[in-house]
Amino acid sequence: YVYKAVAKQNQAGFLGVRAAMAGGRQKLHDFSQGVKTIYALASAQAAAKQAEEKGMTEQLEEQLARQGMAAVFRMGLLEVEGTVRDVCLALLDAAPDKTARQERVAALYKLGCLYKDAGARGQKEEREAMRAEMRARQAAEAQLAAEAAEAPKA
Repeated sequence: YVYKAVAKQNQAGFLGVRAAMAGGRQKLHDFSQGVKTIYALASAQAAAKQAEEKGMTEQLEEQLARQGMAAVFRMGLLEVEGTVRDVCLALLDAAPDKTARQERVAALYKLGCLYKDAGARGQKEEREAMRAEMRARQAAEAQLAAEAAEAPKA
């Protein structure tokens, strides 16, 4: 996302309208990511409080771990996006002339497209793997239930 956003903000356009729109989208993205991070932290804190009040169960431990990891992921994502944005801006600022800057803007945009496409493919593969794992678990559970039903009652 960041590569394309920085490229769009630095593209030449009519009276800077395109750059202003891209800047607005960037601010909305940053706000959205911030809200998601705060929500993840609040969820992790709520799970920790619930575990403290009710006592730690396996289910609560799993929930706490999942929400804690989500919060850590969100904080890391904010940090990585900020660093990538700073590097992109430094790359553009170091351009020796306007032509080189525009070539770098185009390259950043292409890089952003490549990463976005790769991420979409990875998400699709991950979803398919999760579905296959769920089907395998359901089949194993069904087989265990069938074996338990067939077992002689003592």
